[in-house]
Amino acid sequence: MAGIDARKAEIASEKKKKEQAAVKRQNNLDAMEQAMQEILETPVSTKTMYSSAVLNVRSEPDPKSLIVGKLEVGESVTVGAIENKWYPVFRLAEGKEAEKIGYVYGTYLQADPPAEKKAEKPAQKRKSGTADEVPIKITSEKMTFSENRNRITFSGNVKVVRLDVTLTSEKLTAFLRPEGDSLSDTQDKIREIVASGNVRVVMNNRKGNCKKLTYKVADSIILMEGDARLQDGANLVQGNVIRFYLKENRSEVVGGNKPIEAIFYTPKKLTD
Repeated sequence: MAGIDARKAEIASEKKKKEQAAVKRQNNLDAMEQAMQEILETPVSTKTMYSSAVLNVRSEPDPKSLIVGKLEVGESVTVGAIENKWYPVFRLAEGKEAEKIGYVYGTYLQADPPAEKKAEKPAQKRKSGTADEVPIKITSEKMTFSENRNRITFSGNVKVVRLDVTLTSEKLTAFLRPEGDSLSDTQDKIREIVASGNVRVVMNNRKGNCKKLTYKVADSIILMEGDARLQDGANLVQGNVIRFYLKENRSEVVGGNKPIEAIFYTPKKLTD
């Protein structure tokens, strides 16, 4: 009998402990629910800021996240507290709570509205061939924009036109100067172009081809690599690397493992 009574007492104790644990767990859940409700009911602290550039509004505070909107230069926006360089963006409606619609990168937001632009001096006439004032037109079948790596990749029948330079290739990557998550002035951000796959280039009366071509935009230098050939009328030069200086209209040839080959034709009247 003593053993039976001890077993009953043990069962009762275990039951009581389970009941106490259940009560404690429920209390914790109730406390968490109450805290969450208080957070939800707390008014969102917002302020108005102004965009200093054309900005993407993204679904998450991440440059890889989905673009859900765009801000124009000088546009006002309602934001909350900054979160690791990103501001949450809210939409305000009369009689309703603030609704979060996305995030913008904080570098291009300012507290004060942009000042009115002063009368600008008449623009000087652009000089043909200057580095940053000449547009670059690129066409292709496919384009991939990687903002976090500051580059744009083009593929499929790629064609580049800038002044008297025309470049075609199977693939081309345009490297941009890193300037945050702004979409403004993308044209002026191109610092280098790298083309590969059946690369062909035409520069005025010159025609060339190579395996890889690098175009340093600011310096106006074209670097042709891998079985590089450059033809000027009947004249031909070829080597492992050909460096062409567009501003100075001159070239350098490096043979590498193979000897440099140059074929020049002189006018017939000089050979008679």
